[in-house]
Parts: sequence; structure tokens; C-alpha cells
Amino acid sequence: MSTVTDTPVETLEDLMQRFAQGDDSAFETLYQRVSPGLLGKLSKSANDPERARDVVQNTFLKLFRARERYVPGAPVLPWISVIAKRALIDEVRPQNIKREVLSQDGQLPESSDAFTPTAEESLQLAEALGQIPAQYRDAIELTKLEGLSGQEAARELHTTAAAIKQRVRRGYEQLRELLTGSVEPLPAF
Repeated sequence: MSTVTDTPVETLEDLMQRFAQGDDSAFETLYQRVSPGLLGKLSKSANDPERARDVVQNTFLKLFRARERYVPGAPVLPWISVIAKRALIDEVRPQNIKREVLSQDGQLPESSDAFTPTAEESLQLAEALGQIPAQYRDAIELTKLEGLSGQEAARELHTTAAAIKQRVRRGYEQLRELLTGSVEPLPAF
């Protein structure tokens, strides 16, 4: 008589950790397990099966590139969902939107031609964004870096346009303090 042994199925978190440590087969397994459900969700949001497939591919490309930022044991599905939402926004956003980037002194330039950040400044901003609370970071990324209106960002984050404006303002204050050490109030916008 033979006995069947149950082999435990690796969690998504285990797969992601293995992939972050360089095991490419773990990425393939992660893709096989997550992509069908993700495609189903994105098909509803994108209203276009081809676009949804493109977004899934872009999501996993971004995940591949971000593997070194994975915190071992952190939930993988919420992280992938956020990446997918942003990939979908990138896919449907008009390509002619000007992006605004904070200067080293924490100010927005008057026009996008007035300031082009260096690679070091971009890295400093990315690091500072990573240090502020997620609600502020998300509001800034959606409105100032991805070009969504306050209403669009509010829908994305399930809040109000007024809350988005407040989060952006508070996020700017924290960014200014991180980048310059200054806590002076921001000019009205």
C-alpha cells in the first residue's frame, strides 16, 4: 500500500523571497500562480483584453525590476496589486502629460523646462518619497508624478479631492524637511 504525502505548497511570499535571492524559477512559478487572477481583475478595469494582457506583462516586468526591494515575509499580493494599478494608470494615461519634479530645495519649478533633475537629485527624491507615509506618497505620485487630477487620484485612492490636496500638501512639507531640513510652509497651489 502506498501512501500519498502532502507536500506543502510554497506561499507567494516564499516564492518572492526565493526570487529576490536570485532563483528565477521562483519568478516563473509566481507568474503562473498570480497572473491568471490578475488578468481577470485587470480585464474588468481595462475594458480591453489586449490592454489587460499588456498591463499584466508590465506589472511583472516592474516586479522583476523591483525584486531587491522586497521585504522578506511582506504580503506579495497587495504589493503586486499596487504595481498593477500603477501599470494600468500608465497604460491609459495620455502620453503628453508634463511631469513635475521637486527641485533639490523642495520647490516645484514654474515650468517643466525650468528644472531637469540630475540622477543624484532623482535618487534623493525617490529615497525621500520612500520615507514619508504611504498615503502622502501615493497622493504625490498620482497627482504630481503620474499627472492625475485630484478627482482621478481621489477615485484611485477611495477618498475625496480635498483629502488628496491635503495629503499632497502634507507630503510636500515632509519631503521639504527630508530634502532640506526646512519646515517653512509651502506656497499655496
